[in-house]
Amino acid sequence: RRQDSEHDRDGTRQNDNTADTIDSLVAEFADVFDDKEVTPMAGAPMHIHLREGVNVRPTRISTARLIPLHYREEAEKAIELFVRSGVIEKVTGNPTDWVAPAFFVPKPNGKVRLVVDYKGINNQIRRPIHPFPCPRDIIRGILPTSRYFIKLDAVQGYYQIPLDDDSKDLTTFLLPSGRYRFARAPMGLNSSSDEWCSRSDAAFAPVPNLIKIVDDALIQAPTEREALRLLRIALVCSREHNITLSRKKIEAGNDISFAGYKITDKGVKPDESKLSAIRDFPQPKDITTVRSFLGLVNQLGFFVPDLAHMTDMLRRLLKKNIAFQWLAEHQSAFEQIKALLVSDMIVKPFDTALRTEILTDASRLHGLGYALVQRNEDDSLRLIQCGSRSLLPAESRYATNELEALAIAWAITDCKFYLAGANFTVVTDHRPLVGTFAKPLGEIANARLLRIREKLVNFTFDIVWTPGKVHFIADALSRSPIFHPDAINDALSDDEGIADICAVHTYTVDNSYVYETADVQSLQNFNMEVMQSAAREDEAYSSTLRALREGKQLRDLPRDHPARAYRDQWEQMSICQDDILIVDFMRIIVPRSLRAKILQLIHQGHAGYVRTKALAQEYYFWPSMKRDIQKMIEQCEPCQRLRPSLPKEPLQLHKKATEPMESISMDLFHHEGREFLVTVDRFSGYPFVHKLRSTSTAAIINILAEILNVWGFPVEIMTDGGPQFRTEFNSYCLQHDIRHRKSSPYNPQSNGLAEAAVKNVKHLMMRTPSEDFPAALAIWRATPRSHQEDSPSKLFLGRKPRIAIPTLSATSSCQGEKLQEQTPSTEKSGKHQLQTGDRVRLQDPISRRWTETGIIQSACESGRSYFVKTENGSVRQRNRRFLKKIDHEASFEANPEAEERHEADKAECEKKHAPNTQLKRGRKMKTYADAAKRAISPPKRRSARLAGKKAD
Repeated sequence: RRQDSEHDRDGTRQNDNTADTIDSLVAEFADVFDDKEVTPMAGAPMHIHLREGVNVRPTRISTARLIPLHYREEAEKAIELFVRSGVIEKVTGNPTDWVAPAFFVPKPNGKVRLVVDYKGINNQIRRPIHPFPCPRDIIRGILPTSRYFIKLDAVQGYYQIPLDDDSKDLTTFLLPSGRYRFARAPMGLNSSSDEWCSRSDAAFAPVPNLIKIVDDALIQAPTEREALRLLRIALVCSREHNITLSRKKIEAGNDISFAGYKITDKGVKPDESKLSAIRDFPQPKDITTVRSFLGLVNQLGFFVPDLAHMTDMLRRLLKKNIAFQWLAEHQSAFEQIKALLVSDMIVKPFDTALRTEILTDASRLHGLGYALVQRNEDDSLRLIQCGSRSLLPAESRYATNELEALAIAWAITDCKFYLAGANFTVVTDHRPLVGTFAKPLGEIANARLLRIREKLVNFTFDIVWTPGKVHFIADALSRSPIFHPDAINDALSDDEGIADICAVHTYTVDNSYVYETADVQSLQNFNMEVMQSAAREDEAYSSTLRALREGKQLRDLPRDHPARAYRDQWEQMSICQDDILIVDFMRIIVPRSLRAKILQLIHQGHAGYVRTKALAQEYYFWPSMKRDIQKMIEQCEPCQRLRPSLPKEPLQLHKKATEPMESISMDLFHHEGREFLVTVDRFSGYPFVHKLRSTSTAAIINILAEILNVWGFPVEIMTDGGPQFRTEFNSYCLQHDIRHRKSSPYNPQSNGLAEAAVKNVKHLMMRTPSEDFPAALAIWRATPRSHQEDSPSKLFLGRKPRIAIPTLSATSSCQGEKLQEQTPSTEKSGKHQLQTGDRVRLQDPISRRWTETGIIQSACESGRSYFVKTENGSVRQRNRRFLKKIDHEASFEANPEAEERHEADKAECEKKHAPNTQLKRGRKMKTYADAAKRAISPPKRRSARLAGKKAD
């Protein structure tokens, strides 16, 4: 029925220059318009593609749904029209695998609509995916020069696409009058929309600046004449592709409704139908109606920058475990929202020639908001787009600068369509962000701010600070602002307790190891409530908190104000509810009265200074924390008494493990009459400790199987090759494709990781009561290995486990984990020269305990041995590795006889080290015994030469 066109594809006439009108074009292209019946469009038939490689089970019903009595007449007319126009066909004869249920629903005009439920087959269809624009994309497509618009509507677009014969039976549906199938693309089939959008987009591609959403198309132009020229092109395209348009629904002018918006020559605003629905919306009576109202309101978020703020009161009614109760404040918010949304709101098309600014703001209570504006030549503002959203629970705990940075990142990302590739300006009322965004990425220490900055590296913008910027948003919208900037620094709402932010723990420790300078009570039942109470009672802490809450600058505070101690952390500090200060969004600033108690808790694992400091820095902060940790460890009697021997030569490490459980080491040890098995992961150093009832190979294999069945099988196991790790153990490893490596005979250091793990576990057992050992082992696993390395737990588990100290709860993110670099240590042991008069601890070479103290009298000529006067008056010669300097001073009375012996011993030592003196090794041992008045025999298994070096 299509006719050849008398016009070129560019829309110009071939024979005359008579101006077109809507009516003349409709008459000329009468074959394109039909409001009753549709014909199949040009092109290959549509094929329905089912999933391949899976067991597709057809769904088939055998009972038809009855048509209500008062719908039957209209339903029969609809079926007759569909059959006559070729949309559906009657199915007779052979059975079909797929049969879907069908029914009729009423239309507002009194007629009925056929609905087929294709849920069963939709799950088995492979869609030919095609982009589908949303209403916001429609607004973005309006040109700033457009003043005249024409809207076209395709009649039942899906029914214009023909189906191929192989696909028709797949659309079979059942009615009381029998089986039918579609000959055209059916509505409700998930691939129909992709097919229509793909074909119609291709058909209307020659029309410049045409905007299309499903069946509707919008032609825009600066003038009516240009719009009619583009309409001619669109009608030519419709004729060529045999697309049927509706004559009744064609609209033209400077003001038309399209995709739920009112598009005019002055801008875009909400459609009157939506505004009427909001204006006439009744007072909600339950959660369902509240949710319906908010859904309607959210469609207008494009026009309102603080919609999340306005709807906060109503959104609280949707929370779980909250009983619905409509109060006066809810009614007030309800009326305020309706009054604002039905006011005169309008947005302008984006003009690339104008200067662009994006105004952002954030409120801890209500969320994020922004307004994208452009400045006209007279410096007035034109609103392009607005947006707002509420905060996630984790975001509500951000520090102020993090929250404001989040608002900037979200606003720019939401306006990416306009801002990508453009130069623009971000306007904020939070001055510290100007400096933050000016820094290179490598200088930003805050991990959260760094992630936000990294998300924006592809945008080009400047950031400026302007006080009271929300008034600019108000000017842009021509309304009074509701988004209060004071809410930015508000604390969390009263219904959000400290328990939502801080992890609460209860634990006990051995009171015999209490930090001696701490005036604290028992550590039982110590939790965040205690922390809050201490914060309120600490005057300096409270003064700092007040200054932060009031937004004070440090330069404006008195010189002796306690807040000046936090000058390097001031911009990263925030307030947790009303009592607790935090820094870097996760670290608690501890009140002075609880600092000693916190140090006791983190030192339960009796780690050294570096690891204890690393654990403390993960969760806490106060100005003198490093110094306090060092002082505590120096005064910890178990740590000093049970210090390990000073190191010998650095060991050569084996090939590095690259992931957890790739390689493990195993070893047995004896402690207090019991046998234990230590298994340690070579990548992370994470130890497993098991008490053995039997030391047989079968018992070892059973424990190993328990570990491997949970954590996976390693590539390699290292042992010392003892009786338990021989034939039967080798068979087990071979059976599970595990390489068994044994340390060299008489050289346990080659299995050094297991040896180190045994040493650490034995020291921990000696320092900890047996009933507290599991908790102490957990703390030890969670303690960082050094200030540059993560803890064994984090390396092994890929996360920080929750341990028995009060910490802030972890947030989303985040984020990938840093791999551990295991580099052989090349540093020396760190021993320094001792001076005469230094007080030292002496290690017993046999028991390896630091049991005695003394004072350095002098050094031997070699510089590696010293004469030490002990507390009982005796003078002994000791190598530097058996001496540990004590920082605090101590004194005791001198012994004249010991002084004489010291002079004689010193002379003997100098004689022994004089040049050209040849002494036998046995003589060296005798001199050592004479000088120290105590003979120390080297281990029998060592050579005499090694014993002589030990005496030196």
